[in-house]
Amino acid sequence: MTNPSTEAWTTVLENITRSTPVMENFTIGPAENTPLDLSNWVEALTLLTTNLSIILSMFLLLIFRCIVQTKEDLIVYLVQFLAVIDLFFCVGMDMGIAYYTSSDKGKYESFCVVESFICTFFDLVSFFYTLYVIIYVFCVTVYKAEWMKGKTAKRIYHSLAWGVPGE
Repeated sequence: MTNPSTEAWTTVLENITRSTPVMENFTIGPAENTPLDLSNWVEALTLLTTNLSIILSMFLLLIFRCIVQTKEDLIVYLVQFLAVIDLFFCVGMDMGIAYYTSSDKGKYESFCVVESFICTFFDLVSFFYTLYVIIYVFCVTVYKAEWMKGKTAKRIYHSLAWGVPGE
């Protein structure tokens, strides 16, 4: 009787050896299209981490809204935005797992497009807000730029953070 893990490695090695040579020692593999196979533990781990992140994002928002009294602080404000963005990104990831595990995947191509848009959009928005925090901290601590604390800087950066990924 053969060990299942040995059979899996044999299949992987067969796919590698069927790779297409591109240049001397470089190959692109495998030569044929193989279906994407996520095992159940990867799906479960993804669902666990995304749903835990959703719960913790809501908890973070609740803490900042109800307990923290420095609501005018820009860093607190930006952390709240990052929590909301993370929440929406994780909802998109949950939608992707639901689509992947669905038995009629081919029927809902628009669902896949919406899920991809949500994940990509909120990932980019998160990047821009993280960049904003870095720029803000650098400008305020190094250059003592008080204008970064004003409403004009907030408006400019919010429009960039939400507008650029939307294009």
